[in-house]
Amino acid sequence: MDEGYKDHPFEEIVKAVEAKIKQGVDCFQKFTCENCGSRQTIDEPNVFYTEGICEECKHTTSMLKRGCNYMAIFSITPEGKEAVASAIKEITQGEIKDKEDKPDEDIPH
Repeated sequence: MDEGYKDHPFEEIVKAVEAKIKQGVDCFQKFTCENCGSRQTIDEPNVFYTEGICEECKHTTSMLKRGCNYMAIFSITPEGKEAVASAIKEITQGEIKDKEDKPDEDIPH
């Protein structure tokens, strides 16, 4: 049964996913079975197939014809963690410096 899932043209999804993968995001292809309407997710990240087999009814759906979508899993790499920590450090040092320049009555409690 189709629960109003949003599938989009295959080429558009692949283009969007390529940009996400370059950013370090893991993307999993999703599609709606054209036979039974069951929502399916391919369990291999960052690989997008032109066809998918439904785990419910075993029907093969063409994602070139039907379209598909994706689920993005954001994770932080060691480099990303370092960049976030550095940004937080810069921000907090700036806030601490700003607070030192102000009298206590100007600081909300």
